[in-house]
Amino acid sequence: MISSDLLKNALISASENIKLHAEEVDALNVFPVPDGDTGTNLSLTLGGCAKAVAEYESVGAGDLADFAAGRLLRCARGNSGVIFSLIFKGFAESVKGLESIDSAALAKGLEAGCDEAYASVDKPTEGTMLTVIRIAASKALSAAQRGKSPEETFAAALAGAKASLKSTPNLLPILKKHGVVDAGGQGLVYIMEGMLGAKQRSFSFSAAKKPANPVFEEQTDIPFAYCTEFIINNAGCGDIVGLRQRIAREGDCPAVAEHSGIIKIHVHTNRPDRVIAAGLEYGELSDIKIDNMRLQASSRSCMCGMISLCNGDGIKNILENNNGVSALVCSGSMNASAEEILQAINRCPCESVIVSPNNKNAVLAAKQAAEMSGKPVFVGIAKNLPQGIAAARVFNPGLSVEDNLSKAQNAVSSVLGGSVTYAAKDGVFEGKAFFRGQILGIEGESIIYAGEDMNAAAVKVAERLLEKSVNKKALIIYGKDADERNAEKAAVSLHSRCKKAKIDYIYGGQPLYYYIISAE
Repeated sequence: MISSDLLKNALISASENIKLHAEEVDALNVFPVPDGDTGTNLSLTLGGCAKAVAEYESVGAGDLADFAAGRLLRCARGNSGVIFSLIFKGFAESVKGLESIDSAALAKGLEAGCDEAYASVDKPTEGTMLTVIRIAASKALSAAQRGKSPEETFAAALAGAKASLKSTPNLLPILKKHGVVDAGGQGLVYIMEGMLGAKQRSFSFSAAKKPANPVFEEQTDIPFAYCTEFIINNAGCGDIVGLRQRIAREGDCPAVAEHSGIIKIHVHTNRPDRVIAAGLEYGELSDIKIDNMRLQASSRSCMCGMISLCNGDGIKNILENNNGVSALVCSGSMNASAEEILQAINRCPCESVIVSPNNKNAVLAAKQAAEMSGKPVFVGIAKNLPQGIAAARVFNPGLSVEDNLSKAQNAVSSVLGGSVTYAAKDGVFEGKAFFRGQILGIEGESIIYAGEDMNAAAVKVAERLLEKSVNKKALIIYGKDADERNAEKAAVSLHSRCKKAKIDYIYGGQPLYYYIISAE
């Protein structure tokens, strides 16, 4: 039987094991750029959860699983982290209330986790982490039906996961072409190996490095001055519906979320004292936070707010130069966690919020944060930074969400994007050979330059983008490892080749990418 203590040790051990192998998993990403951070995202996701469960006193394995699922959902970052959190969410819901977990419950839980992950992904792709958990769950069910112990059942699941991982190149041709297995699937195998080895392995817990607090600034005034948040601990069996109604009467954007005896309160109000008094009737309060949004916000009112995810202080300024946009600077990993995005959503003093991911690997975390929020949240369509800048440029806080999304759709449709970075490993991509450390010029998702000159790469990428653009306008955003002098040289060289084009350059401060290039 799997007890609460064994499950706790398994989660901590899993965190340690994926942290140990994070760089190896990162290197499996097919696209050879340095932000291919599947292993890093999984490590940060598990690390935040492991630290919390290490300090949690549970009454049973099901209770601990429920608590851990909540932490994973909040700590999840990147597609891989979100998918793992969904797997564990399904598992936790299946075993909820159990004192201990036997073989049948374990197998059923893995199957439920697989179903939850598949159902939550818009277009499930075989040959990925999803396939690995599906085969693992199937092998666990077969072992449980044969009367195997929980440990033997999980060992069978792990064996199935490893076999499935080996077959991922047969399901995804791009993996076979590059001679690698799926990065997310490999990460899941390392997590499962850590879990299985919890009894035999001696380890000391250390959480994955926590990223610095994200930068978020409100810019909009509202009629209710105080953003009031707190947690009610050890909540009794009071009337939650009645509490929600009381909180809602005190202001706007109310959210009352209950999870395992803990109630999270959020509301914008002019009387935080009344909100706190209501909370005290239900239990002990902690994490009390009251912000005066009138001091933080600008003087205009808004129907809709936009939170735009980014990396780099200069890019933050570019985004926030547009009316009503607030930039959330991702740090620690290239992707913000669901909890970081949720905090930004809850602090936004607007009726509705659009989250612009600006990175295809941040879309799932943004959607997960939207589901956890107590206000209407819509995830925008921008999947790269040039698209995100275009969406921010046309944003209007005085318009409805529907109108803003429509304007963003039109703006993004004409935007082309590229970048200049360095190769994280040796390899060949679409016939283009490169070596670790070489400069790569990328148009969309195709490598069109591999060499030693970042400016030559920028010019080639921008020239290709301008050839396909409608308005013949290009913007070169230089990162923290480039400088204004080189950006100016690249712009002058590009102008000599494309004399009719309008070309600008600006500081972005982004890590890893020397240049991000936009054309429209």
